[in-house]
Amino acid sequence: MKLNKLVKKSTQAEQKSKKQKPNSTFVDFDMLYLLSYMSVIAGADVPRDRVFEYTSRISCAPARYLHRIELAHTQLGHDYATACRVVGESAKEKGMKQFLLRFTSSLISGESEATFLAGEAEAQTRAYENDYVRKMGVLKQWTDAYISLILAGVLVVIVGIVSTMIWTIGTAFILGLVAISVGTSTLGVWTMSVMVPRELVTLASPGSREQKLTRILLVVLVPLAVGVSALLFLLGAGSGWVMLAGGVLILPIGLVSNLDHKKITSRDTEVGAFLRSLGGVCTALGTTVKDGLGQLDLGAVNVLRPGVKRLHTRLLAGIRPGLCWQRFISETGSELSNRSVGMFYDAVDLGGDPEQAGDPVSIPAPGMSDAVPVPGCRSHDLYPLIVKYHEHGPDVVCDIGQEQDDALDIVRMWQALHPIYQRVQDSGGLPLHGALVERNGAGVLLAGPGDTGKSTCCRRIPAPWLTICDDEALIVRDEQARYVAHGFPTWSDYIWGRSERTWNVQRHFPLAGIFFLEQGESDRVEPLGRGKAAALINESAMQVCRRGWRRMDLDTKRPMAEQLFANACELAGRVPAFSLSVSMSGRFWDEMERVLARDI
Repeated sequence: MKLNKLVKKSTQAEQKSKKQKPNSTFVDFDMLYLLSYMSVIAGADVPRDRVFEYTSRISCAPARYLHRIELAHTQLGHDYATACRVVGESAKEKGMKQFLLRFTSSLISGESEATFLAGEAEAQTRAYENDYVRKMGVLKQWTDAYISLILAGVLVVIVGIVSTMIWTIGTAFILGLVAISVGTSTLGVWTMSVMVPRELVTLASPGSREQKLTRILLVVLVPLAVGVSALLFLLGAGSGWVMLAGGVLILPIGLVSNLDHKKITSRDTEVGAFLRSLGGVCTALGTTVKDGLGQLDLGAVNVLRPGVKRLHTRLLAGIRPGLCWQRFISETGSELSNRSVGMFYDAVDLGGDPEQAGDPVSIPAPGMSDAVPVPGCRSHDLYPLIVKYHEHGPDVVCDIGQEQDDALDIVRMWQALHPIYQRVQDSGGLPLHGALVERNGAGVLLAGPGDTGKSTCCRRIPAPWLTICDDEALIVRDEQARYVAHGFPTWSDYIWGRSERTWNVQRHFPLAGIFFLEQGESDRVEPLGRGKAAALINESAMQVCRRGWRRMDLDTKRPMAEQLFANACELAGRVPAFSLSVSMSGRFWDEMERVLARDI
């Protein structure tokens, strides 16, 4: 009962202040923003109460429901599942009601908030995109119809004028024709305004230089135009001269506003690329956001470039990051930049992954009307390159952008391997996170996640063993359906300038065995069953493939993951796999040679 009263009281208070809130209109874009924000914050592995606390403070209409939930939890001590249920049942918006009730079920079941919210954000993104494209298509049809209405109105007026030449027509009849033309045109404009997707474009208060100048000109020139027009009228000037003088005086307001609109459109187009680039650089190079800004290739941004440089300068000067980012948002003057950048900063500030925070699934992308997909064409963003292909064609195009930074060029080469990995998967192969060593013409993989000792084992293993690579290998099937292994570079050595070695990736060796490393007090090898081996091979392959899958939707990733697992099971049945315990000073290679001599 107390919870229901609190929700009702909160609702009444919001209704009284609704007229004063600039973002009180409940639109689909707000719902997309809310879910994207919650998904990104939950992905930072923060406690549940921080997710609700941060989301309840954002500036959008649906956030008021999260504010009610937060009040019910903090003031009345109810758990979040109960608060979501009660608030959801009282919600008037159908979409919000359904979301909160689904969220209630998820919280009760114990499902991870990050997993649930990521799925909800992805579903809302697809729904928003589809609805946006549909509305733009309908708008185009209505635009054509509006042109027909205008022409019809013109014809009506022409018929009326011609009629006056033939016989006497009353003034009321002529005015009626004009009223019909004006009414038809007005109806067409209103209909199109209803069909246009609604988006918040500018900030509630002026932020960019052009917006501030527009406000000053508005305050100065409008009264001046009224005064000059009135003076000319009193002096007996014609009405044409009066209106012309007023129009000329207020012309600068329109010119500056139009310039601001063009810049905001460009900033909205560039902010997504900027955040994806920044997040990708920070994750790929393992740096902070401040250092990542210094390594960022600004070739992908034009209008935002001066603002990004000022942001970096302020951060280097030691100014509080929150103030620096808020100033950067204000200078853009864009509501989309405000939401996107604010989401990115909050997620990173809470310890989230910068790459995930800048992910295009998480950030609402502008300009959807200019990106209607061509049937069969696919585009996959693997920052810092974009992979483009047609689902029925063999060719793959990698758009690498501008080559300006050596480290980013290395990352581009690294990411360009993922289309190759995908084609290899289609033919039964897979990439593995492991070192490749060779002895007597046979290749052996030492697999394992980071810090298990792959590089150390490669340095310790003596001749006649030969180290081919120590981090990543590609397993393919040759013409005889045998598994062969290709060694690939340790890309971090090139990113940090620790190596200038060249690689012959065509060099390959028949795969004789796979050893999964673990640290131990003694050297010991144990054979693995096919099921355990398949699971470990699949996990090792996933450690490589996740980099290329990170921005794919679930429907795209699912068949790829199924194919990868099937390939891992087939490999586990054809190539022997072992668990290898490695000590600090033992001769682990003797154990490898012993089992290989027995199994091969």
